[in-house]
Amino acid sequence: MVNTNFIPKRLLETWVQKTQSKLAILLQTPNISLGHLEMALEECGRELLLPVLAAVANAAAALQPFQCPLCHKPLLAQDQNRQRTLNTVSAPWS
Repeated sequence: MVNTNFIPKRLLETWVQKTQSKLAILLQTPNISLGHLEMALEECGRELLLPVLAAVANAAAALQPFQCPLCHKPLLAQDQNRQRTLNTVSAPWS
């Protein structure tokens, strides 16, 4: 079963439609190779992966204690809702 907290139904529906359209166009391309199809599918997969990864990472971060990893004393937030960018295997995201 899919956890819709991490993959909203609307995101998944939009992704499926976009992916199907992209593949339909590619299949009409003369001399399309398996490599081209594979690259297109990987790109489509990354488009779905990043928002899901963001939701899962935020959920994981919310479960972590807000404390110093060395001395384990509580940390004080100096800035709320500051945008951060993480580098992932797939791509950077904020």
